[in-house]
Formats: sequence, C-alpha cells, structure tokens
Amino acid sequence: MSCDVNNYRPISLTCVCSKIMETLIKEQMLAYLLHSNLISKHQHGFLSRHSTCTQLLECVNDWTVAINGLCSVDVAYINFSKVFDSVCHSKLICELESFGFGGKLLAWIRSYLSDRTQRVKVGNSVSFLRAKAAMLSARLSHRNSVRPSVCPSHGWIRQKR
Repeated sequence: MSCDVNNYRPISLTCVCSKIMETLIKEQMLAYLLHSNLISKHQHGFLSRHSTCTQLLECVNDWTVAINGLCSVDVAYINFSKVFDSVCHSKLICELESFGFGGKLLAWIRSYLSDRTQRVKVGNSVSFLRAKAAMLSARLSHRNSVRPSVCPSHGWIRQKR
C-alpha cells in the first residue's frame, strides 16, 4: 500500500562538509581514472559536459549513420534504475584496489560505506531502521553475477571483462 512508509526507498542526507569532501574526492578519482584510461571518455551521464541527453544524441547519430550505410542496427535496453542502491561494498573496494586506489583514501571510502543505516519518514510515520548492508545483500541475492562495477555516489560505470 502506498501509505506504508516501509514501501518507500530511503535517500541519503549528508551534511555540507561531507558533500564537499565527496566532491573533492570524486573530482580527483575521476581525473585519475580518465588519465589512466580506466574509464571511457565516452561515458555519459557522469562526466562533465556529458549527460543522458548527449548519450542519446550520440546513439541516434550512430544509428542513423549505420542505417544510411545499409547496416542493420540492434539495440538492447537495460534498466539500471536501482543499480546504485545494489552495489556490493566489498566488491567495490576490491575494484577500487584493482584500479590502484589504496592507503588512506581507500580506508576513508571503506569507513564511509560501513555501518550505515537508513529510514524513511513521511509525515509522522517512520519506517523500520534498516542497515544499508542488509538492504544490499537482499537486493543482490536474486541477481546474477553479470553486472557493472559502479561507484554508488558518483556513478561511473565500467563493464566487467
């Protein structure tokens, strides 16, 4: 039922200092990933001057060029709408290590992602307090092992090989 607060998805509210720290770290990590060719410069939606609109324009252009060249075009749509909520933190940490991140930065990210709880408040109703890890485990248990690697708060995606 829509009036049950337990049916709503929680959002994360963080203080201004945390948002500033996230932004600084995100910018440095993205610069490193781009410089090291660990993320495609053609990634849309998460890079400066790239969006889902620019991605759609690029796709339509590519499809038009292919069709005009009498090539067939196959398109597969994949729904990643909740992918950012379903990232396994331990796998994310391993992925970051494999990209060359470590030391205090990785310790900070690990700490930032651990022991988080969420709840929803609508009017005077409050949902059950849920541990983020428990919610992630429940969502991951029914999925297959083919999924992208994702940074949850910043959204860069790279396909596993």
